[in-house]
Amino acid sequence: MKALPAVILLTTISLSACTGRLPFQPPLAAFQAWQKPGASSLDTKKALLECGMPHPHTASLPPNDVRTSNQQAETENCLLAAGYTRTEQSPRWCALQPDLPACQPGVEPLAPSVERRLGSHYCLARLDMAYCRQTVSNPSACTEGPVDPECLP
Repeated sequence: MKALPAVILLTTISLSACTGRLPFQPPLAAFQAWQKPGASSLDTKKALLECGMPHPHTASLPPNDVRTSNQQAETENCLLAAGYTRTEQSPRWCALQPDLPACQPGVEPLAPSVERRLGSHYCLARLDMAYCRQTVSNPSACTEGPVDPECLP
């Protein structure tokens, strides 16, 4: 019975070797979970927002991401069509839920949109202090300062 914790620990470490990451690590930031040859982290942050991701830093899982499964599939398809790949192996939305409208044969993926990026809540809250104070849960967090480069035109 005393060997059970050691067996559990060894199993956890062994399984984590399959993912290429150390065990018990926080999830990657959204912009770290996608890569494209020649793309900088700024390029990736912009692409995430242009494809409909609500925030380039937080994981795209509830409660951080309140989009529908179809919207998440649209974002993923947009990024894939733009030449991005996931840094970690994980099932695609369309593999998990093939009946989603975004996953149907012949459906064109969303095209990245600068307007979508600049009009995102993420960028609006960083560019417009009045908007920030009206929409965030902690208005005192809204401060004037340098604008995140991914929110510049």
